[in-house]
Amino acid sequence: MQLSPDKITTIHLAAKSVFTQVQSQTAINATLEKYNLPNGFILFVGTLSPRKNARTLIHAYYHMLHESRIDVPLVLIGSKGWQYEELASTIKELKLSKYIQVLNNIYDEDLARLYSAAGVFALPSYYEGFGLPPLEAMHCGCPVVVSDRGSLPEVVGDAGIILDPDDVEQWAETLVLVLTNQEVRKSLVSAGSTQAKKFSWQKTAKATLKLYNLVTNFV
Repeated sequence: MQLSPDKITTIHLAAKSVFTQVQSQTAINATLEKYNLPNGFILFVGTLSPRKNARTLIHAYYHMLHESRIDVPLVLIGSKGWQYEELASTIKELKLSKYIQVLNNIYDEDLARLYSAAGVFALPSYYEGFGLPPLEAMHCGCPVVVSDRGSLPEVVGDAGIILDPDDVEQWAETLVLVLTNQEVRKSLVSAGSTQAKKFSWQKTAKATLKLYNLVTNFV
């Protein structure tokens, strides 16, 4: 069944307040020490399943390590989902086990600090219902690179770099660009902060109430 676009109303979500708060450097340093991480790592947040497409990121990371002088960890935060074993096998086959850290059950406070410490947030997902992680990252001052699929371009807008989720070479080149070019990084951080402020739970609530009243009056 197909619906006319004029019968569909989009209501955006928003990030939790913990991600909108400025994190102290002391707290960030303590979290980095807790997980044995340096500043400036590459961060992925999402279930480790085919839909999130961490595979492209892992292959891009492999190319980055071998074709540039950048040597920072790749941190994958998320539960181990469907076909995780294949992802783990890829990491092992590419001899990346000592470079990639997989974390789960992370408290929001720690996650906010990890966003704040990361050099870049990368999400080559094939589909997102909304895409909270890049929004959280932008709130925390982390530049974002996402795929051109699903809702991600709408969430990120012009504030992030948007790529084909299957173009491994382009992902590798972009990761290097964001990690090494301070002007690009500053521009993304500034634009991300502005973009993130467009989303709030107050706007969500008002839009939901407006739609509810419209439907109620129509009925």
